[in-house]
Parts: sequence; structure tokens; C-alpha cells
Amino acid sequence: MRVTAVRNGPATDTGDGTGPGTGPGPGRLVAVDAVRGLAVLGMFAVHVGPGPRPDGAGYLLVAADGRAPALFTLLAGFSLALAQRGRTPAQQPDGWALRYRPLLIRCAVLAGLGLLLAALRPGILVILAFFAVHFLAAEPFTRPSAPVLTAVAGVCVVAGPLLSFLLGPVFGYEASGRGAVPGATALTGLFVLAARSRAGARLLRPLTALGAMALSAYVLHALALAGPAHGAASWTALAGFAGVALVAAWAWQRFWADSPLRCGPLEHLLRLAAQGRPAA
Repeated sequence: MRVTAVRNGPATDTGDGTGPGTGPGPGRLVAVDAVRGLAVLGMFAVHVGPGPRPDGAGYLLVAADGRAPALFTLLAGFSLALAQRGRTPAQQPDGWALRYRPLLIRCAVLAGLGLLLAALRPGILVILAFFAVHFLAAEPFTRPSAPVLTAVAGVCVVAGPLLSFLLGPVFGYEASGRGAVPGATALTGLFVLAARSRAGARLLRPLTALGAMALSAYVLHALALAGPAHGAASWTALAGFAGVALVAAWAWQRFWADSPLRCGPLEHLLRLAAQGRPAA
């Protein structure tokens, strides 16, 4: 699940433990990290902000509610595709175990970490175990050709909302038609355009730093909600979480600029667990 040829800087993790990203600089991977950083802030808004109300600034919380997880899911698919980019069949490891061992280990670690955080009762729905299952289910779709994937995507666009409407009540979920994925996609395209220029990449840098270590940010915020910040729900709490996360991520990457730890502490440990060695 890792490639070593990376543009625009040293290899770093994509922020969710699935593969590499890039350092600061223009490019698609920078934009993906920036969007992931925005998703982290949206997650903070849902977890520690006041209740979403369609009034004034409350519209920001309404927009974040339900869309931050959808955005993370979309970006997880990007991460899987980018991790496989550039590998020909001859470059794939021989044998099923060698080929899928990194993915299986990452999924096992994410699932275990998610269950551990859920046991601490942070007051939020911990989604790491879901992501572990998502990575396993999505991996087969990294191999078909573009026409096949286009056809599958078309079927999903038509059948997905219908199945959600029909099966949602069966599993205790309310049907939703908020169109998060088309919006979660337009935002990524906008950030890609912005990251093409040096000025745009510089403006996105705080979000890029946070998105590159989204797993660490997620786990730390869940631990805080299980401890001293349990029950926090205010604009002040949201501003505090967002400010600390942005500054801490930026400072971490500056301090560890020439180290594999630059990708984030948990991201680095997850890669070591999967591959048994630091990133090249």
C-alpha cells in the first residue's frame, strides 16, 4: 500500500494510515491533505461545537453535521487509489500475504484503536473501526479499469440513495438526501485548483499540515473528549480545539521537517507496524 516515487517533497502519510502524501507545495496530494484538514475541523464542529441550528453562524454547523464523515470516506478512497498509483503488476509483491499484509495490519490496528477509544466513552461515535472495514471493502475497486469504475460509480449514484432510503430504517438510521458526496468532490476540486499556485498552496498550508496527520488529531481529540473536555459543546470549545490542532500540526511538521515523524506520531507508528520500517 505504499509507493516511493512522490512529487513535491519527501514522502509522508496521507493522514489516515493508508499511504503516502507529499510535503508542502502545489499538487493534487497537497490539496487532498488540505481538504482532509478541513474535514478534521468539521469533525471538531460536530463533536465540540454547539448544536447545529439553521440560523446565522449555526449554518456552518449544519453544513458540517453528517458531511465531515462523508468527506473522510471520500478521501479514504482517494488515499487507496493514490497509494496504488504507479504500480505495475510486475511491481506488486509476490504472494497474497505479502501483497495484502500492510493493508490487513493497518485495518486491524485501526479497528483495535477504534474499539479502545469507544470503550473510553468519549461521548462521540468513534469511526475508526468503520474505516477499517471500509478500506477492506474498497480495496478491490483500486484495480479495475477506468471504464469499469465509471460504470460502477454510475450504478452507485442511482442505486445508493434508493438503497439508503429503503434500508436505512431497517438498521435504525434515518434516510438522508443531503448530497454530501457531490459537495465533498467539488470542494476537493476547488482545493486542487488553489494548490496549483504557490500562493494558494501557502494559504492552504495550515490545513495541509493538519490533514497530513488527521489520525493523530482524531485520536487525541477523542482522548480529550473522554477526559477533561467531556461534554464540551460551545463556540469557545470549538475555537480552542481548532486553534490548538492547527498550530500543533504546523509546529510538529516544522520541528520534524527532515524526519519520518513529520507525517504525525500515530501515522508513523502505523506505517512501522504495517511495513516494519520507516518511510523511505
